Amino acid sequence: MESINYIESIFERGIRVLCSFTIHMLTLQQILKIACDKEFSYIYLSVGANILGRTNSNLELVVEKILNQDELISYAKEILGDKFAELCEIGEKYTSFSMSGIGRFRANIFKQRNSIAISIKILSKSEFNNEINIPDNIYNFVSQLNNGLVLIIGSINSGKNLTVSNIIQKINKTSSKYIITLESTIEILYKHNKSIVNQREIGTDTYSYVSGIESAFRERPNILVIDDIPNYDVLKLIMKCCDAGVLVIASVYLNNIQHTLESLFEMEPKNKFYLKNVLANMLRCIINQKNIIDKNQEDLYLFEFMINIPMIANCIKENNIKNLYTLIQNNTKLGMYTMDNSLIEAYKCGLITREVFVQNVSNKEIAAKIILNY
Repeated sequence: MESINYIESIFERGIRVLCSFTIHMLTLQQILKIACDKEFSYIYLSVGANILGRTNSNLELVVEKILNQDELISYAKEILGDKFAELCEIGEKYTSFSMSGIGRFRANIFKQRNSIAISIKILSKSEFNNEINIPDNIYNFVSQLNNGLVLIIGSINSGKNLTVSNIIQKINKTSSKYIITLESTIEILYKHNKSIVNQREIGTDTYSYVSGIESAFRERPNILVIDDIPNYDVLKLIMKCCDAGVLVIASVYLNNIQHTLESLFEMEPKNKFYLKNVLANMLRCIINQKNIIDKNQEDLYLFEFMINIPMIANCIKENNIKNLYTLIQNNTKLGMYTMDNSLIEAYKCGLITREVFVQNVSNKEIAAKIILNY
């Protein structure tokens, strides 16, 4: 009996050693595969820490494996290739990359406490499986536009990129357009379908947003997609494209329609009157997006939608943008709605808890009435 126990203990120790060796040899590809299989949205790699990932708002263990500096350097070199030297020089690099058979990822690689750390966002598990439920009236409105400016706004991780990519992908499948994207980092890859979609990355395919827009203008695209409006030089070129009959879809990292317009006005403080008039004429709609957690602890994307009807255009020209939400609320029959409208609908349908509803709704008086009735 003792000999049997002895043999079993040796066998168990052997298994533990083998497992330890396997974990010790963990490659970046293995880490990404495990994270994708477990439905993580982010992965965090740091020296002296286990491999952690994010599911919604929570950090969880991906693999119980304490990483060392050599491993982080190896992962960074695999992701950056010949750009690793730039990381050593400037201390941070931001890039996207694909792993064959696994998916596409975005990495932020940086130095911290004399070591390297890596944050990786899982963009897609295949070339295009990131679906988001865009309300039909929003897609139908945007897809029928031939020119002008569409603004898609929202905070970080609000899902703006998913919304843009789904709109472009649907247009790509249904219409014959020439589409050019200018992206700080190419996150999602498109296949040419009925449309041609050319994607350009800032710093890799073109020097800057300005040079990229100037080049795109000469190519006469039907649709130009820009993932940021960093300054007035870029905004001025966007206006030029809209005047020439291009539909420009641009993202802004703000989560409020009024603040977004104010931010654009401030880009040219010397001639606000001119800018307000041009924006009022070329703006087609603003889509505001928010990501909250539903009852199943999964991502739920809510939308706010403003169409630039004549009354709203006049508000923009006359700088009465504080009245925009009232106009949106009074014109819901045209397909417009506020974020509070979306939250109320989600609560009535039982998609979100009372706590989430109260935390996110802006009009607490209306919220109280809704809660009493439901």
